[in-house]
Amino acid sequence: MLNTRTALNIALILVVGVLGAIIYFKPGVEAPEVSVPLTALQPDQIRRIDITRQDMQAVTLVKEQRGWHIQSPINIAANNMRIETLLRLAQAPSHARFAIDGLDLAAYELDQPLMVIRLDDVELAFGGNESLNNRRYVRIGSVAHLIADSFYYQAQADLSGFVALDLLPADARLQKIVLPGLTIHNDEGGQWRDATPDKGLSADEINSLAAAWQRAQAIRVSRYTVQDVVAGKIAVFLKQEPQRLDFDILKSDSEMILGRKDIGMRYHLTEEQAGQLRLPVEHISRHAGDSTAAIID
Repeated sequence: MLNTRTALNIALILVVGVLGAIIYFKPGVEAPEVSVPLTALQPDQIRRIDITRQDMQAVTLVKEQRGWHIQSPINIAANNMRIETLLRLAQAPSHARFAIDGLDLAAYELDQPLMVIRLDDVELAFGGNESLNNRRYVRIGSVAHLIADSFYYQAQADLSGFVALDLLPADARLQKIVLPGLTIHNDEGGQWRDATPDKGLSADEINSLAAAWQRAQAIRVSRYTVQDVVAGKIAVFLKQEPQRLDFDILKSDSEMILGRKDIGMRYHLTEEQAGQLRLPVEHISRHAGDSTAAIID
């Protein structure tokens, strides 16, 4: 028969055990979700991205020696920030996953995916939104995953959102710049000269102008529209292919816009940038075309 002290010790041990179990198992508290990377791909090893979207242009991006490039539907350097977001998709946390064999895919909008992104040889089909946690269903093979919804909306951007902000190719070697009323050219000795000496530009001003064009970046890119009004022309001649790039000076109510009709894109600049590039700021007026006008494909 147990004495009082022994019984008390056993009772204390049982109480401690119960308390320990409560702390460890936390009844009534859900276990934290275990997330794993969406794919085994490493972002820096991806060389091609294909995006197919309902009711929107398909986009193909390839990694070249000089960086990421839009291969289709136009041929132009790609926006690095947009590409970095797409590359992060490869390692996006999969917050939940389940086999889809035998399930009704329509319930997840995976029977006819809203968008398909192929990272090299890995295909990701995007379905509907799981509203409780604002996550998106993504099918890879026979498994559906739930990931952050932000990736879907980044990839749903207009084609212009994938275009690099640079006005000229990153490796452009300038030969001549023809502006309204002003032309500068690079001579055989590599020196920039003013072909319109009546402008009275100093050597420093000419060199600054050439450097400004070499590094010029828009604040954003948008689609060329059928209602854009052309107020002037600019031609930039390069020492390599393509040997000439043509820009339209477009009327706007608040900013300088240069359009490249050959690729259907507009480059938006601030008035300060326009001054550095020696663009005629008088074309910033109240005669702009409606930005909602039909785009030119």
